Amino acid sequence: MEQYKLEYLKTCPVCSGKEIIRFLESRDHFLSGHEFLIDMCKNCGHKFTNPRPEETFSEIFYKSQEYISHGNSSNGLFSGLYKTIRKINLQNKYKTINSYCKAAGNLLDIGCGTGEFIRHMNTKGWRTLGIERDNDAREIAVKKNNVDARGNKEIAHLKPESFDVITIWHVLEHIYDLHGMVHNLHNLLRKEGYLFLAVPNAGSWDASFYLTDWAAYDLPRHVHHFNRSSMTALLNHHNLAIVEIIPMKFDAFYISALSEKYKTGKQYYLKGFINGLRSNNFGFHHNNDYSSIIFVVKQA
Repeated sequence: MEQYKLEYLKTCPVCSGKEIIRFLESRDHFLSGHEFLIDMCKNCGHKFTNPRPEETFSEIFYKSQEYISHGNSSNGLFSGLYKTIRKINLQNKYKTINSYCKAAGNLLDIGCGTGEFIRHMNTKGWRTLGIERDNDAREIAVKKNNVDARGNKEIAHLKPESFDVITIWHVLEHIYDLHGMVHNLHNLLRKEGYLFLAVPNAGSWDASFYLTDWAAYDLPRHVHHFNRSSMTALLNHHNLAIVEIIPMKFDAFYISALSEKYKTGKQYYLKGFINGLRSNNFGFHHNNDYSSIIFVVKQA
């Protein structure tokens, strides 16, 4: 693997708190095998990778044909499982958005990947634009899925208050400049618009059970590890309010199955399935603390 430099954060990237404690030591299970650390802010409870690769070096940790969220291959059971869940989630995401927005309008998807979601929303009458930093994923989105997908720099050229809906599915945990991104989201959202923001939940049962082997830490690609309280603190800072928290129940099965593989080196799918059920049961009884959650957000 290429050489890279690390940067150390002395304050919390959410609330700027200075009381930082070590949470756990883990490693990059997926690609490099390198060890990384997660710290936690005592003020807001936010967990974050610290130190983390400098942003200019972050791309090297995505350079794999097996990086499913940017790839288009169906090889392998985990890839097939991921894509099956993705298809189910496409319809669930549409239903969620439709429950808040009865009429189709302008939709911006941050981190659109290979464009399946915005293609699906196009079929429902929405006018969509995708933003994707990865050149290969963006090329697939444009050429195969026939959607409007542009690079990250295009965000700066979009008109304020021009979108009825903004979606950011499992992307915010990758973003180095959290406040810069959320400021942009607030600026681009119409006054009565909705932001749908999905992240892995570090407050879930499976996160506590698998600890260093929890697949959704995905070090060092995930530089932030949100829970409900830290996400609330981040959004409140930008005058955004959480309207509802919605579970992504299928994610628990995929994350638990992958975590079992990281933990044991073997593919214990039955254990992963059982622990996915346990995680969902915990979320049902504990304020929607599911493995992955969607925050429905409006301007306060």
